[in-house]
Amino acid sequence: MYTFSGDNPTTLYKEILDKLYKEGDELSPRGKLIKELRPVSIEYTNPYNRTTFLATRRINPFFQLAESFQIISGINDAKWLSMFNANMINFSDDGKTYNAFYGERLRHWGNNSPKGVLSEKALDQLYDVYKRILEDKDTRQAMAAIGNPTFDNYEYLNVEKGKDIACNLYITFKVRNNKLHMVVFNRSNDLHWGAMGANIVQFSTIQETMCSWLRNSGKEEFNNLELGSYHQIADSLHIYMDSYGADISEKVLKYYENNPYVEPNFETVLEPRINSSYEKFTKSLDHYWGSLDWYITKENITLADISNFMNRMNLYKKQGEMDNYLAFTFKSMMCYRLIKQHKYNEAFMVLNLIDDCQFKVLMLYFLKAFINKMDDATKEEFTTKYNDLVETLVFYL
Repeated sequence: MYTFSGDNPTTLYKEILDKLYKEGDELSPRGKLIKELRPVSIEYTNPYNRTTFLATRRINPFFQLAESFQIISGINDAKWLSMFNANMINFSDDGKTYNAFYGERLRHWGNNSPKGVLSEKALDQLYDVYKRILEDKDTRQAMAAIGNPTFDNYEYLNVEKGKDIACNLYITFKVRNNKLHMVVFNRSNDLHWGAMGANIVQFSTIQETMCSWLRNSGKEEFNNLELGSYHQIADSLHIYMDSYGADISEKVLKYYENNPYVEPNFETVLEPRINSSYEKFTKSLDHYWGSLDWYITKENITLADISNFMNRMNLYKKQGEMDNYLAFTFKSMMCYRLIKQHKYNEAFMVLNLIDDCQFKVLMLYFLKAFINKMDDATKEEFTTKYNDLVETLVFYL
């Protein structure tokens, strides 16, 4: 088994890419050339560090946050997710839902929205894990399934020509030495789009959520529970050589030929953290889908909408019904929707309301590409605003 371990996912990203490029076996599943290592274990020793800063690799942090939020909510809605990444609609068979949406399988196990399979007895596996650990801190039975042969089978893939089969299959949770550890088992993982583009944020968010629920459960033995390691075990970790991000590999490797330094991760005192009980967290989700989503998904967001959106969040926070990390996520999602509507003044206004943190650095890097595409007059105005924001952030950090 190939093993990689560390607290800096940027360094891990580069280390794994180098190993894949130099030692990966060449194969052509579905006629697409890949380089593959197997099996592989990636250990993130500090899952709070879930951002990567690999040079030339431009990742959409707004989408990472939105997708992770949708998963933890359990809402299977392809159109909603495509508002943060238009390409995601291509993985939906009906343009409305996903066959193997992680959120539905984790929070409504047994359901399959595309096939109309909806049960009153669908199991919330995350809540089930929470109860199992509360009952027995040393349990080895806290687990959640994602892969489901009922829906991810030969018939779906080869006859129905389905587009969405689960890559990640199983999650286990264990409390050891007063830390919540998590292992994710994966059948097939693309390095750029899967492991480092999505999974690192999705699953570390799930792990942090579970840790927070337990720590705030009211049971004294969990009062000081800490976040432990997150292992991603992939039976196939790969990069595509002629499609699906082959250009990403080439750009990164070419850059580091003459620039060996890989940027370290960092943490600020303002890093948003999940710190809610199961009940408060659930209330935050209800508030979003019950009222806040209306403002974010509008086709024409106005200044009044932004003001009402922020006032509602402040009200929920004052009532003790809004998680800090989720509030940060919602502001980030609002910022992105404004960017997509070319309302850059408003987007910068919301961005200024987001605490200085790792994700904010990624947001600025992602936003720069939008500024570069502006006409000269507009570009000059927003370049100044952008540089001022970067200067303030750098000074603070």
